[in-house]
Amino acid sequence: MTSSDERSRKPRRRLFWLAAFILVLFALYSAGWFYLAGRVKTEADQASAKLEAKGIAAGCANLAVSGYPLSFTVSCDSLAYQDDAKNIAASTGNFNAVAQITQPLSPAADVRGPLRTLAPGMPPLWIDWDKLHATVRLSWPLPRRVSLQAEGLSGQTDPADDSDPAELFYAARAAGQLEPKGQDVTYTGSFADLEIDADAIGG
Repeated sequence: MTSSDERSRKPRRRLFWLAAFILVLFALYSAGWFYLAGRVKTEADQASAKLEAKGIAAGCANLAVSGYPLSFTVSCDSLAYQDDAKNIAASTGNFNAVAQITQPLSPAADVRGPLRTLAPGMPPLWIDWDKLHATVRLSWPLPRRVSLQAEGLSGQTDPADDSDPAELFYAARAAGQLEPKGQDVTYTGSFADLEIDADAIGG
């Protein structure tokens, strides 16, 4: 065997081991992605079952996990929570959260309205928007920061009978940020072109 043959085989060997290493990494990543997708569905089902045992109905309708291999997307047709014992309920439309492979700890979510709420001591509310976008900086045990941006944000009462709803407010744009601070959670927010109905605040 000549020295030239040996030199030509060394690059091929290195290329083979590099390709094998990449394949192993991709296989491990794929296994981790599908394991996490399965865990998300399992944890969601278990959480719903635990709440149901307490008489609370909560869930993410038609939960789906997608985006492989470049992202991790969790979506559902609607989000709902209902506790008849405490007379508390809330529901929204379509929910879609995406974590990119390059920023796995900074997922972003889009939520479709309306948000319908029911709580003791206040009338049922119907809050809607043209666009609602949220970004989260994950940490443990609480998120480091939750940021919200909305366009065309409006609120009104949501009567259970045939009476007309009362308009409450409208904002062309709204932004808010939640951050844990010790045992508290701080909130900062801003509005643009905010209009509040006079009747909603007693004239």
